[in-house]
Amino acid sequence: IVRVIPVIPLYMGLAAAFYGVIIGLSQQETKTVLAYSSISQMGLMTVMVGCGLLMPSQWPQVMAVLTLYALHHGLAKSTLFLGLGVLAGKEGQTTGWRLLLLALPCLSLAGLPLSSGAIAKQESKEIIHALPAGWADTLAIVLPLTSLATMLIISHFLHLVSAGKRVAARPSMLPPWYLLLVLSCGLIWFWPQPPPSAGKLWQTKIVWQGLWPLLAGGGLVWVWEKWLPPGWRLQLPPGDLLWLLPWSRWHFNQQRPCRQGDGERTRALGQARIVSRWLEKRMMRWTVAGSCYLIICLVFILLLTIG
Repeated sequence: IVRVIPVIPLYMGLAAAFYGVIIGLSQQETKTVLAYSSISQMGLMTVMVGCGLLMPSQWPQVMAVLTLYALHHGLAKSTLFLGLGVLAGKEGQTTGWRLLLLALPCLSLAGLPLSSGAIAKQESKEIIHALPAGWADTLAIVLPLTSLATMLIISHFLHLVSAGKRVAARPSMLPPWYLLLVLSCGLIWFWPQPPPSAGKLWQTKIVWQGLWPLLAGGGLVWVWEKWLPPGWRLQLPPGDLLWLLPWSRWHFNQQRPCRQGDGERTRALGQARIVSRWLEKRMMRWTVAGSCYLIICLVFILLLTIG
């Protein structure tokens, strides 16, 4: 058990890192693509947890990397979600310069050289170098591939954004977006004590290691969107794991209410859909969501105290 448990987060994290990208590429809604990219990024954080389990003596460094990842990811995704509401100009057309600014946190998530994302990835590499030889060699190869995968999904996201039309932005939304934009891309550089690996980011080798996945991923998505026929592309609705089950496909495709003559299973699934929507509306209330958040924080503090 001692040998098996530490590697479980590594396998699960790597699976989530690539699975989120594969399914995200099949989505056509911008916010859904961002959600699947978050699944991929959480997979990378799970890999770091596995590294900490393999090397208990390195937990302080691992926790620092996890905190850095969480901070950077939270700021970047907040910038992207808010950015979807500020892209359009007065006539509802997406403006090119705002789209260019929106690309900055996207590239930072993929490890754009000299960005906060590059610092987070470089710190994770320092952890990986300290792993046992087998895992260190494997993750040294896989980690750049995760950057390539991240570039694939965010390039798909930017393509969807550039092709869509949206309502004109409110002027009041622009100042907080600009602030988030600066924080998501360069907060670490303004930190009182930047991470030790920040000084290495200027090295030509490190710059190239962070640059080639961005170039390769962007090129692959360009070929994908321009030359691949739509009929050849994987298309799955949100909630992919349920869709893979034959009986649950009705849940996604059924658009009419249950009628007399429907099977018992069909009627039961219709009732389940009604109940799930009712629960979702209740969970979206600020009072319910805030209470759940406080409970999770209290449980987390309790676990830290016990530990």
